[in-house]
Amino acid sequence: WLNLGGDFRGIGFYRDSPTATEGHVFPMQADIEAAIAYKKMIVAGTVGYKGEKKRLPEPFVKKVVSRRHYISYRPTDEASLRGGKFQAVYGINTPDHAIFIKRGLGWDQSTETYNIEVAYIGERFNLFGTGIFGRPDAPELNRETGGALTASVSFLDSFKTGVSYFYGTNDFASRHVTGPWGILGFTSHFFLL
Repeated sequence: WLNLGGDFRGIGFYRDSPTATEGHVFPMQADIEAAIAYKKMIVAGTVGYKGEKKRLPEPFVKKVVSRRHYISYRPTDEASLRGGKFQAVYGINTPDHAIFIKRGLGWDQSTETYNIEVAYIGERFNLFGTGIFGRPDAPELNRETGGALTASVSFLDSFKTGVSYFYGTNDFASRHVTGPWGILGFTSHFFLL
């Protein structure tokens, strides 16, 4: 009924040259996450450190963020309805937020929006539909509103392919993004994303 976890991610560098020697370590993310399940409902959320984007010190409360929080209802083992703040399903969801297909499309860390998602997760076929409502709590961020669809099929025990579609609009532009994707597990240790 209770799942607890967390993530810590940081980056460091060290430079030693004839003119300077320096090193720095920067925390990028430090989150704790909890999910509570009761019958067919799940409530989940994160609380974490978002880092300082400014050179001037900020009050502690401005350094705390919830990247995800949502309520999910699963009427059956395959079907679910979820509402809250999270990243809409598009393509392959990896923890590497800097991967070019995410960062280059504007879906980097801390770009989560408020959404309503319906999903069917079957043994071989998955379908996700998401209504995206931007960030009504922070309109100055001008996050996109719109929708996303992702469908996928699994085959040969270790292969999964799919296609994703996204439509988004904000004060500056509107866009359609679509693309195929695949997880090809040739062996238990060799795979292609």
